[in-house]
Amino acid sequence: MIYSMMFGTRRGVLVCLIYGTLQALQDPYILHPMQFLLDYPLAYGLMGISGFLAEKKLFKNKHIVNFILGGIVAVALRYACHVCSGVFAFADYFYWDEELMSTYATSAIYSLTYNSSVFVDMAIALVLGAIMLSSKSFVRQMEASALPLSASEDESDTDENEIEE
Repeated sequence: MIYSMMFGTRRGVLVCLIYGTLQALQDPYILHPMQFLLDYPLAYGLMGISGFLAEKKLFKNKHIVNFILGGIVAVALRYACHVCSGVFAFADYFYWDEELMSTYATSAIYSLTYNSSVFVDMAIALVLGAIMLSSKSFVRQMEASALPLSASEDESDTDENEIEE
C-alpha cells in the first residue's frame, strides 16, 4: 500500500498483480480458473489501488488519512473478491451438511465469515503504515522517491549540460 502511495496506482496495481501471481505459485489451491483469478491476481492486484487518494491529492498533506482510507477501500475490494470466490468455487467443496450448504445464502455467509481474516491483515498494515507515515523523515524520503522518471531524467540531462559548459 505504501508502494502504491509512492509510485502511483498504475505501478501499485502492477506490483500487486505480480505479488498475487507469486502467491499462487508458492501455495496453489486452485479448483477452477475463475477461482484462481478471483483469489490471486485480482484480489491482490486490487490492493494496488490503495494509493489512489494520495495520487488524486484529495487530502493534500494528510498522508495518514490518504493511506488509511485508500487501504480500507483496497482491502474491502480484496475481501469482495475472496467472498465471490468462496461462493463461486468453494461452496460445493467445503460443507458440513449438504442440505444446509445447498443455498447460495448459506454459502455466502460461510464465505463472508471465513474470509474475514483479511481485516486482521488490514488492521496490522494500517497501524504499521500510519506509524511509518507519522515520521517526517520517512514522508520526505517517500516524496523524494516518488518523482516521476521523466522529471529525474530531465534534471540529470541539465546537470550534465551545465558541467559540459
